[in-house]
Amino acid sequence: MQDFNPTKKFHVTAVKRILRYLIGTTNQGLWFKRRSKFDPIGYCDNDVVGDKVERKNTIGASQFLGKPLVSWTSKKQSIIVLSTSKAKYVLATSCCSQIL
Repeated sequence: MQDFNPTKKFHVTAVKRILRYLIGTTNQGLWFKRRSKFDPIGYCDNDVVGDKVERKNTIGASQFLGKPLVSWTSKKQSIIVLSTSKAKYVLATSCCSQIL
């Protein structure tokens, strides 16, 4: 597998692509029924030491506002944790802060 080495040109191209997408979707959005519930719900999970090289956890979280999904994330944690309970605590705080 080749190493991924992004350049400044690569990032500029990606940003332009994202902006073109956003300009083309200005009339789209989230639609909610008038009497729908707006209960914030969050789900999160982590893969403890899934990365054998850096020993960092991979986390995943999704946040719902009622039924519609409003945000999600999947990334490698920026810290190295020594216990699974600490990893779950870090993930839960991240998920809760996103909901708030």
